[in-house]
Amino acid sequence: MRRGLLALFVLLTSCGPEFSGEAWTSQRSALTSVTGFGSNPGGLTLFIHEPASLGTNVPLVVAMHGCSQTADGYVPAGWNTLADQHRFLVAYPQTTGNAGCFDWFSGSQQTRNGAQVTSILQMVQHLVTTRGVDPSRVYVTGLSAGGAMTGVLLAVAPDVFSRGAIMSALPFACATSQLQGLNCMNAPPDQTPAQWGALVRAVSGSNAAPRVSIWHGTSDSTVRVGNLQEQVDQWTDVNAIDVTADVTTTIGIATRREFKNAAGLTLVESWSLAGMGHGTAIDVASGCGTASAFILDVDVCSSRFAAEFFGLTSTSDAGVPSTDAGVVVPDAGSPDAGSSACLGEWFATNVSHFNSGRAVLCSGRYCAVGSGDLLGDSLDMTWVRQTGTTRFEAGRCSVQPDAGVGGGSGGGSATGGGGGAANPSGCGCVSVEPIALSLISLYLVRRRRQTT
Repeated sequence: MRRGLLALFVLLTSCGPEFSGEAWTSQRSALTSVTGFGSNPGGLTLFIHEPASLGTNVPLVVAMHGCSQTADGYVPAGWNTLADQHRFLVAYPQTTGNAGCFDWFSGSQQTRNGAQVTSILQMVQHLVTTRGVDPSRVYVTGLSAGGAMTGVLLAVAPDVFSRGAIMSALPFACATSQLQGLNCMNAPPDQTPAQWGALVRAVSGSNAAPRVSIWHGTSDSTVRVGNLQEQVDQWTDVNAIDVTADVTTTIGIATRREFKNAAGLTLVESWSLAGMGHGTAIDVASGCGTASAFILDVDVCSSRFAAEFFGLTSTSDAGVPSTDAGVVVPDAGSPDAGSSACLGEWFATNVSHFNSGRAVLCSGRYCAVGSGDLLGDSLDMTWVRQTGTTRFEAGRCSVQPDAGVGGGSGGGSATGGGGGAANPSGCGCVSVEPIALSLISLYLVRRRRQTT
């Protein structure tokens, strides 16, 4: 085994793309170091980008770098510019252990009490206390190892991170060791949605499921694109919706698939970028980001679309694409059975539903009165129907909510059977890439320690 890994290491380092020293040196940004945020068992460093005069009730985006990068190295993804425009705070956790990799592949990290998880949660709480962050508007994103760690945080702390955007990464708990991590990067196991979802439910408790945006290049030779569908299977199941996309949109090289609940709210979306390799997608021509190592100019701004998905821009998530969304094709399929009793239906923001007595607050979000169906956040536009004197449900009179129960297709299929049980609360040469090199190096180091 050790000889095989050494051979793979040589293969990776001998025939991957060459980077100049400049490519590995990120632009020096206006990041501020923050210390004293807690006991920090994960040994992480915190940097932030804080626009002037943010005031209180500030949204927060936690952005995590990939292997062999730094916090500063992920700034070219464009989040700081968006923060300046739309008035939110960006936090950049940084790790120097594991050759600069967040420890997403260790079983001990995949819990609420994991060392790095604890450090990041301490960072968030510190910013809530000292920078006026609104704890109900905390979001997370990351690339590669940072993307995989994004999945960990969404799984173990959905009460903290209500939405996330995962860039070029893997399903949660796809691996619990370095060697499994390498295997999962190359060929993720083809599990059913229910199997993937169960891994999340085992650690998330009774908290409401997070909304998840998943991005992947079709030519990614480091973390294979098969991981995209496995993540879709996982997070649709966690959100108790099926794995058949409700809307498919073409935006440049990207194909966006949206998976909605009965209220028309996009709970999961996937972005497949044709011909893109391993990295975060940016659009330099539109002022989104700066091309850098694994920050790829493909004329699609993942950070801006993620910010929209988080609700940080003026674009509402009303089931209507933004003006530059390209061609929208509603997916074919059999409509759900009609409701047996419908006394009325309304399409409005969740605040309006709340003020009209159709919704109540539930764990910082809004749920329909009577049924407890999750509607989302304050300004999300949703359909609500009345099916009884004091009972309201997500959806229109002509459709029923997703039951989250179905045959459960193989994880690698583009469409297929539904997910698992609903939330009971209702609410020839391979390119060299840092994530692979770091995992191989770490594995060899630990093996060497065990034999000496």
